[in-house]
Amino acid sequence: MKEILIDRIQDQRSRVLIDNSPEAVIIVDVESGKFIDFNEKCLELLKISPEVLTALGPAEISPPLINGIDTESFAKEMIDQAVKGKNPHFTWIHLDTNGMEIPCSISLVKLPSQKHNLVKASITDLRPK
Repeated sequence: MKEILIDRIQDQRSRVLIDNSPEAVIIVDVESGKFIDFNEKCLELLKISPEVLTALGPAEISPPLINGIDTESFAKEMIDQAVKGKNPHFTWIHLDTNGMEIPCSISLVKLPSQKHNLVKASITDLRPK
């Protein structure tokens, strides 16, 4: 019973941190390669619905190539680094649902979980305000 309560408190704490983050936040399930959680800022940045976003992975919201680099391979490499305990930080381009390119700064960190490999991406929009 105590473990269930601790899990609930941790889930609530995670929800508050994600929802109140100053940047867009998205969580990737490493095994499926799909997004499983995000905050409202992420939905606004990408101009996307939650239903559509949860069916996608990192390379699917980016152009196929960025600076001549295959985005799918690069995304997997950065996620693998995060899973290994490194905290990669890099620039990236996302596409909103209108196809507009959004230059971003991305920071990845592995989230503690006993059940799944989860990686949190913090996304900062680099477009001039």
